[in-house]
Amino acid sequence: MALAASWYASLATHEAGHALAGALTGAQSVHTHLPLLGFSRTDLAGDQHPLVTTAAGFVGGALVPLLIWLAAAAARVPGRTVLAFWSGFALVFNGAYLAADAVARAGDGAVLVREGTPVWAAILAGLLLGAAGLRIWHALGAHPDPRAAQFAAALTLLVCSLIAVAMT
Repeated sequence: MALAASWYASLATHEAGHALAGALTGAQSVHTHLPLLGFSRTDLAGDQHPLVTTAAGFVGGALVPLLIWLAAAAARVPGRTVLAFWSGFALVFNGAYLAADAVARAGDGAVLVREGTPVWAAILAGLLLGAAGLRIWHALGAHPDPRAAQFAAALTLLVCSLIAVAMT
């Protein structure tokens, strides 16, 4: 159950990043598809900033779950372990998607590369996001490590900052 919920929530935050960036950068029409089965997508008509709107999917998809988990952990909300699992999943999911798509030149990765992102930079960003997610999952074991949150947050913020710099 946690895996399916993490999958759909990760798709939703990733697509929300695209949609919000599209709305903020003046796209004329934003339409997001979140099918029950299959992969999601966001269609933007009149997208004048495809690098920004595409990268925003990875930034939103990585940061939103992480920030929700960190806030829940700080407030000691019951069930925060499930949020930690989701945060780790979202980081691994977005990292794997970013790296694989950049190599395959498909989906969001194809847009990033076409708009000037070096393939090596997309792969590195994807690997770092994935490493942050795996670190969170590792800390969920029998001997939880509270430093995992700090490590994952720092690494994710670093990658998102690098993505933001690459967009300028």
